[in-house]
Amino acid sequence: VDDLPVNEGVVVTDWMQVEADFTGHLVPDRLIDALPSAFDTDVLGAPLWKLLVDIVVLGVIGLFIWLWYRLVGRGGNLGSVRGQLRLLSTPTITIVLMVLARRFMNEQVNHGGDVATVANLTVSIVIWASLAWAFWILTKLCVEWIIASPAVGGEGIDSHLVRLLGTVIAVSGTVVVGLVGLSRIGVPTLGLGIGASMIGIAVGLAATGTLENLIGGITVYADKPFAVDDDILVDADFGTVEEIGPRSTAIRRLDDTKVILPNADISRVKVINFSNRRHIQFLHVIGVRYETTVDQLRTIVEAIDARFREHPMVQDL
Repeated sequence: VDDLPVNEGVVVTDWMQVEADFTGHLVPDRLIDALPSAFDTDVLGAPLWKLLVDIVVLGVIGLFIWLWYRLVGRGGNLGSVRGQLRLLSTPTITIVLMVLARRFMNEQVNHGGDVATVANLTVSIVIWASLAWAFWILTKLCVEWIIASPAVGGEGIDSHLVRLLGTVIAVSGTVVVGLVGLSRIGVPTLGLGIGASMIGIAVGLAATGTLENLIGGITVYADKPFAVDDDILVDADFGTVEEIGPRSTAIRRLDDTKVILPNADISRVKVINFSNRRHIQFLHVIGVRYETTVDQLRTIVEAIDARFREHPMVQDL
């Protein structure tokens, strides 16, 4: 600027105020100059109008995300692969909008002071929370995709095992993402990790029975003594398996009552699976009259033997 002429008549009394009022090219100076003087009042180290713009931007994004989530929730079964994809769109859109909002507020609104600190902290919290949410949904999506594949398919033990492992991975990954996000925004996570470990130990001691059933469920998943729709006998309970969960197994008895059996008990007792039989031993007593002769008995036995041998489902031993 050495060769440029001096611009006469420009008086700057407060360079800090000039920098505080500075905006990007998307926010025209004419619009700012047209605001009443009350909007230039300093609030938390920035003009009032910049605080209001930050609130409006974040509020509009929050309203849009809420409406989008309501719209996605009306799309049918959210437990399927397509449903999980629809759910995944919400945290994805949230992350994109928050990144754009932070760039707009930092570069165009040019907020400063505590206003910028609070706004950027809010955006960072929402972004990391959305990342944790997206990881949770993505894990569930992978689980449903694996279950829908021909290799697993259906609602057998394999599908329940995949869901159990998916839940463990989803919870662990979400906690890790949350801790990383807290460390990025300046929260010391060492104390949180120690506290979480202590809480985990306390919960583990208090929920011994639940953990025992979970371990029993893993044993059931690994050994595969039965599957859904199998007819089994567990101790004195006979019925059809309806559901195999991580903690318990539900069977439907012949009288149509539903019995919930803890997996810990199933892993300790004898289980008879009638559906896995290759053939059934048929024992039946046929009564005859006392005056039946030996020749008549021989004829009856030969007739029954012939009828059974002709039947396609009878095995000749």
